[in-house]
Amino acid sequence: MKVRLYRPVISFVLLCCMFSLLNTNDALGQRGKKGTSSDDCQLDEAKKWYEEGELEKIESIESCAKDPKSMSTEKRLEAFQLITESYLYRDKIGAADNSFREILKIDPLYQPDTIGDSYQSYDLIYLSKTFTRRPIFSMYFGGGANFSLIEQLENYGVDNTSGTADHEGYLREVVIGANATVGFELPLLYNFDLTLDATFAYRTYAFGDSMYISASTATNPTSLITSELRKEDLLLYSTLEFKENQFWIDIPLMLRYNITKFKGLLPYVYAGVAANFLLYADLTDVSRRTTAESIRAELGGESTTSNKGIPITATADRPSLRSTVNVSFVAGAGIKFRLGRNFLYADFRYNRMFLNNVDLNNRYSNPELVYYHGHVDNDFRTDNFALTVGFIKAFYVPRKKHQYNPLIINSKYSKFLEKERNYVKKETDEDLKRELNSTLKEFEQEQPSLIEDVQKGRTKGTKMLDTKKKEIEDIKNKRVKVEVNYE
Repeated sequence: MKVRLYRPVISFVLLCCMFSLLNTNDALGQRGKKGTSSDDCQLDEAKKWYEEGELEKIESIESCAKDPKSMSTEKRLEAFQLITESYLYRDKIGAADNSFREILKIDPLYQPDTIGDSYQSYDLIYLSKTFTRRPIFSMYFGGGANFSLIEQLENYGVDNTSGTADHEGYLREVVIGANATVGFELPLLYNFDLTLDATFAYRTYAFGDSMYISASTATNPTSLITSELRKEDLLLYSTLEFKENQFWIDIPLMLRYNITKFKGLLPYVYAGVAANFLLYADLTDVSRRTTAESIRAELGGESTTSNKGIPITATADRPSLRSTVNVSFVAGAGIKFRLGRNFLYADFRYNRMFLNNVDLNNRYSNPELVYYHGHVDNDFRTDNFALTVGFIKAFYVPRKKHQYNPLIINSKYSKFLEKERNYVKKETDEDLKRELNSTLKEFEQEQPSLIEDVQKGRTKGTKMLDTKKKEIEDIKNKRVKVEVNYE
């Protein structure tokens, strides 16, 4: 196995690691930062006010607590926790929402817990469940290694196709390339993400072919066949070996599903399609060797070797032997490791190109390959496997979950009431009509308190709506049962 890593890729990976370390150190420094205020926004007094039931006074520390320089991160969290609790006890749910958003601005992953803390009520826990901890988007970058497998589609060369020699065709030797990635994640519903990235990939593979004088000893003088030349009944004449190096930019669009069952770990799977653009390709270590005949020494053995790379993409005087645009299927799996509010990740990706890598119009256009080395490209397509490790920077904005968002649920509730009123207008059963009108009037009066319960997290908005719809359906389905007595 041979590894070929290029300096720009190594530099990119080192830069990613340094950025990750600096980000972590900055987060740790922020957590340990001491406040500049001598009284820490009167936090101790606010605790006494809370214990004594003087909740209105706690609001006075809110403007001070919003200043990041006022006190340490831990004390700011404690201050806003007290402020939120004071609003919840007084049923000022809008102010409690805003105060809790300040908590999530300080720590986007904050989760209250009643164990060991007298300042955390169940109301705070319910409220916390109405907010999502998912980032609005994330940016990731990383680097790693890859290897390619080649599938031959059709043979065009003059080499032997029997497969007898070990070095024939696209070699099974694993030649390692390198890749670097930068991309974005956009969270969708139900643990799905939409991801888009750009991957710079150096891919390489090995090729070899062979030619024979004859496939039968009957047509060749046995005196010419030595142990070095003979392989069963084949007389080996010539071999060719080279490595092809390709530089690609892949732009895949993928749908990712996150598995959220494990604390601190986030496994995921994904699939998508990619546009692939070939930037440059060349052949290196090109060598055509003709085996010397020991009996007829005067014929000698010949070799053609190219010490420099042979470009096979377009140059000033030659067209490209390769198609520079391809389309591929992308699938993979990985795992994220939480690092504060960000992540480290490891990702394994499979990339299957659909189109032929060879430009059919230019197959014979490189005279050096055709006449000097005796090589003509076969049609082929590429499979690539890549392992990448890197860092994910997450960006958060505190926001309500859809099922707890008062604006969304209030709008749905109003549409539900309007739909049922229209139904009542068409109803001909006067008794049923009166009962529905009475029920809808009660629902309309209950609307503010119901929306407030949803906003507080006491019930999901979808569950509340389903309950009300069921009540209406039960009334509609009631029919007067007439008993007929037969004598």
